Amino acid sequence: MGEGNFLYGMNNFHLTLKSIEGYRNQVLQEDEYVQAYVEAISGVAKQWAPVKVGLCGLTASAGGVLVQGWPRSDLQALRASLHERLAATGLPSWGPEAKGSNIRKTAHAAISIFKDSIENPGEVISYVENNRTTQFSEESFGELWLVGYRRTRTSVDLIEYECIEFSGFNC
Repeated sequence: MGEGNFLYGMNNFHLTLKSIEGYRNQVLQEDEYVQAYVEAISGVAKQWAPVKVGLCGLTASAGGVLVQGWPRSDLQALRASLHERLAATGLPSWGPEAKGSNIRKTAHAAISIFKDSIENPGEVISYVENNRTTQFSEESFGELWLVGYRRTRTSVDLIEYECIEFSGFNC
């Protein structure tokens, strides 16, 4: 892919349920927003069973290469519930999903992010095309993680704040 582009490792493989806020530097575990987010996420997770998603096929966007997710659970209802619970905290909301009308509607796992030009675009395109229908796995996600990411010139580092298990029965 070339220098300046990021490839997620297995330790960073994830599906994003919702982006809660825009970028903030140096967010600590004790941060008042982090604590409010944990409480909101915990309230939602108590009502939901583990989320099921089929992972099948690669696709590409201007921003990177993605594994396509095919929800087996009602992700939109879960996202709406989380959005409402976060709004009820009264904290300011900013970032790409601040408004309910902007809640993401896709399920995917990024495997790379393009920041600079791609060194061998033909190889990337060929790889995506050859794996357009590859069946990767059927996953059941039993927990929600509140995380942040720190991007450097050569990596994407995961910052773990809290892990909350789904413990409800709603699917």
